[in-house]
Amino acid sequence: MPFTTLLLALLFRTVIAQNEWISNGATSNASKGLSLVAYGNGTLVAVNGGFPEKSLLTSTDEGTTWVSRTTPINWCGSAITFGEGVFVVVCWDVAGAATTPVFTSNDGILWEERTAAANNKWSSVVYGDGVFVAVSNADDPAQGDQLAMTSEDRGATWQIQTTGEALIGMDLASITYGAGKFLAVALSSPTTGSISCVAYSEDKGKTWVLASDFPSDLSTSWNGVAFGKGVFVAVSASINSDEKPRVMTSDDSGTTWVAQGLNADQLSILWSDIVFYNGYFVALGGVLGNIFDSLIMTSENASDWTSQTTPTFSASQMFWSAICGGYNRFFAVGTLYFDDDSTSAMGMYSPTTTTPSPTPTTSSPTTTTPSPTTTTPSPTPTTSSPTRPSEMLSTDAIVGIVLGLLSVVAIAFLLYTRLRSYHVKKVVERVSDFGGGVIEMAT
Repeated sequence: MPFTTLLLALLFRTVIAQNEWISNGATSNASKGLSLVAYGNGTLVAVNGGFPEKSLLTSTDEGTTWVSRTTPINWCGSAITFGEGVFVVVCWDVAGAATTPVFTSNDGILWEERTAAANNKWSSVVYGDGVFVAVSNADDPAQGDQLAMTSEDRGATWQIQTTGEALIGMDLASITYGAGKFLAVALSSPTTGSISCVAYSEDKGKTWVLASDFPSDLSTSWNGVAFGKGVFVAVSASINSDEKPRVMTSDDSGTTWVAQGLNADQLSILWSDIVFYNGYFVALGGVLGNIFDSLIMTSENASDWTSQTTPTFSASQMFWSAICGGYNRFFAVGTLYFDDDSTSAMGMYSPTTTTPSPTPTTSSPTTTTPSPTTTTPSPTPTTSSPTRPSEMLSTDAIVGIVLGLLSVVAIAFLLYTRLRSYHVKKVVERVSDFGGGVIEMAT
């Protein structure tokens, strides 16, 4: 590879900088937190489904400025996703409501209330292959084998799907789409005797089967799953004392699962969410025994994980609950708890990631376990424009600038030598034309 080409390749290659996640107060509303976030149509949408208060925020400038929006009367939210130009929010059953609502929006600002196919505790939703698929917890025996619902009209109407006797009793917690199938992980295995915590559908969520090759030495409480680079990756929030693996992967479309090794710090984390975006898997969670001590880890291959440092806050406790990718960055949201029991919504973002690969614009679903919500309308919305903290140039950025300057010098020198050679050649030709002689040049 020519030296100049190498310099240019290095100049335009950027990576996630280590330990540089930056906090950004999402809003000045002092009594609200955030539990969900998604990106689509150039808009970030952050949601709290009811604890401590219902809230809805949007940002169209890379998370710098957040605007508080009016929530519908029955607003709730246990999961959010984006697909086919629409945001979709699913809910747990709402106290006092005859039916469980689903909410859809084209812009994240104006929302329309729909009706879920059943009054289940819908825990996760994702878009793929022209259909939205949602899954639910199975803590109500009346749900039986009806733990999934689908929508093929952008979330307007929903149909219940029979998940089969093999899945009865599974608390499905998170769903993703990849390798031509919808795959869900569960907090617990079914009551039918299987130890598997994974189920998948290859016909747009209509029929489901259990992953048969599921090792007995893996954790339970699989709380998040993502797909990227041909691999399904799941993270666990298991509260166990024997430090069982908390990350598992499958590279054969979800059939066979293997544990991935983590370091001691990562093994102590109750992982709450995971996303794949721009070539990276990113997971976040809280430390076992103190969920407010948060950690983020990243991986390019789903096998080797690197811990990242999250912002710290004095005299308060921060719980990061959800993460998504957008604007070539990662965004996380959560709730800041103060000593006087007040709360505040918070956000943080990563440095710019690698140059985007051709991936769909849909965001991975984020899930949470909401408290029961009420139908009390939210207060009048307010708008805040927090100032993004000043950012110092990272080592990668400085190296990039230096390499860029060197590449410019190299290109200029190359152009100079070629122009000089061309000029001398013309002089030789002109002399030959006039004098008929031959001039030899040293090479």
